[in-house]
Amino acid sequence: MEVRDLEVLAWRLFEESNDAVFVVNSATATIEQANPTAQRLTGLRWRQLDGRRLDELVNSEKPCDIDRLLFAVSQTGFFHSQEDYLLFRHQEEPLPINLSVSRIHAASGQLAMVVARDISDRKRAERALRDFNTELERQVHQQTQ
Repeated sequence: MEVRDLEVLAWRLFEESNDAVFVVNSATATIEQANPTAQRLTGLRWRQLDGRRLDELVNSEKPCDIDRLLFAVSQTGFFHSQEDYLLFRHQEEPLPINLSVSRIHAASGQLAMVVARDISDRKRAERALRDFNTELERQVHQQTQ
């Protein structure tokens, strides 16, 4: 495969991914590129995402999780399949996500590719299963009394 073919393939993978993909400047943690899925999930257009800090879009209930994410973006790139993060969504409830970070060595400097996978369907299913089990335990408890 020729270099040009690889460039086209890489761009198509970025554009057509079902996950939100953010290319982030490692030094400043600012977004340099976001794919269409990232724009759809956040509800923000590209011009609203361009230059925004990653920690303005991604949150966690534990501040140390954001510190770990930013450290991976700026230093290690080691951050794979981490949960308990939320993605900001314009005028909507935050979206539970699974995050991974990979380092990119580019001619323009160090970048990070941050991939956010929507896990809201799985979280709803887990909640429904917990509710079902709780109700089942309640019914069994009532029958044994």
